[in-house]
Amino acid sequence: HVLVLDAGHDGKRLSTLHVGDGVDNIDYVEQRHELYVAAARAATLTIARLDPQGGLTLRVTMATKPGARNAVATDEGTAYLTDSSEGKILVVAPVELR
Repeated sequence: HVLVLDAGHDGKRLSTLHVGDGVDNIDYVEQRHELYVAAARAATLTIARLDPQGGLTLRVTMATKPGARNAVATDEGTAYLTDSSEGKILVVAPVELR
C-alpha cells in the first residue's frame, strides 16, 4: 500500500492505494502530480495522481516483469525501472493527463 499522511496533524491518514507486493521506493513527479510505484513481486507499475488535499487517484496499473523495481520518472512522465534479472532498464511511456 501507499499511504499519504498529514505530518502537520499527528499523521492523519489522507488516502491509501493498494499497489501490489514488493515496493521498495516511490518516485513523485511534482510537475505532473503523479506517483510512480514499482512493485517487484507483483510485477506491476502503478501510476497515481496526488491532489492538493492529499488524495490519491489511480491512473493506471500496468504489468512489468517479475523483480522490476526502483521506478524513476522524468518530468514528462517516462518511467524507468530496473530489471536486474535480465540486466535491463525497462522504459514505460508517459500516461497522458486527462
